[in-house]
Amino acid sequence: VGLSSLRVAVAESSDGGRYLILAAYGRAADAASLKYVDGVLSIRAENYVGYGVDGKKLTLRLERVNLERLFSPATTIKESTNILEYRQADSTHATCHTHDTLEIMLPSGINKPIYVLTIESDCIDEWVLGAKGWKEVSNRVLRQNYDKQVWAGAPADDMRKSPTPGPR
Repeated sequence: VGLSSLRVAVAESSDGGRYLILAAYGRAADAASLKYVDGVLSIRAENYVGYGVDGKKLTLRLERVNLERLFSPATTIKESTNILEYRQADSTHATCHTHDTLEIMLPSGINKPIYVLTIESDCIDEWVLGAKGWKEVSNRVLRQNYDKQVWAGAPADDMRKSPTPGPR
């Protein structure tokens, strides 16, 4: 049995799509931690469209710009996505109700505090199984909360210094 046959068999099983989609969310989170925008967007289909909590349409191109702006100044990024509800309409279409947490450490300037921006989102994601595996074709944000707090770790100037070797 070839890998592609195995992949199709898993994807068509009752929970196979769920596991492959969960793995895709994990790959996107790993890419976010590396500030790798192409990796984050790799789970999305070419015809992807998103809708903000206000109903505004967000194209793949606009999402790329937004992620680049958000990731660029970040010192660290952590993301996690939990599937709260999974429905597979047929062997090639699935809907996920998700809860996503994105934590981004952002410096605010030299000798100023580092902030942790936390974005919590509940979304409905539509997925389609195609030749390249499961791809997200749409995302609708149902609820989104932002929280910005001063990081309780080392002072900002200590975070920017590279470690210097001590006496030998």
